[in-house]
Amino acid sequence: MLSGSRPTPVDPATATLQPAGRVSAEREIPPEESDHEIHLVVRSADRYLASNPPSTDHLVAGALGDVIGNLIAAHRLTEDERYLGRAEHFADVAVEVFLSDGPLPKTTGKAADYCAASRCDTLMMQLLDLHLIHNRPESHVNLVYTDR
Repeated sequence: MLSGSRPTPVDPATATLQPAGRVSAEREIPPEESDHEIHLVVRSADRYLASNPPSTDHLVAGALGDVIGNLIAAHRLTEDERYLGRAEHFADVAVEVFLSDGPLPKTTGKAADYCAASRCDTLMMQLLDLHLIHNRPESHVNLVYTDR
């Protein structure tokens, strides 16, 4: 689905996490805190390397957006392409499940309506981030958004 070059890696010594797995290098944090945060992100992402949702009927858009964001953050922190590959896999699932009927994402895999409470915006921001990683890696666009 998506292709392009590698994103610029984030220095783990100054990386912090923002909502939905966003990574920022804006504040200095002690190495022990940084190591702990990075460990949590990577361990969480590891769980998605070989797992899939049991059913797409009850899958919620925001939850899948969180998974994609977690995998993108792990990729940025480690430069391990496996995380980016799985983010692409879940992005393909998201497009098929939530965007197959039009430009607004459905609330769930089974529903036919749009509802902001399902955090569809979270999913769309993660899809945009993945697109930027592949198609405009040199841009260093800092996506700013509020996740509920």
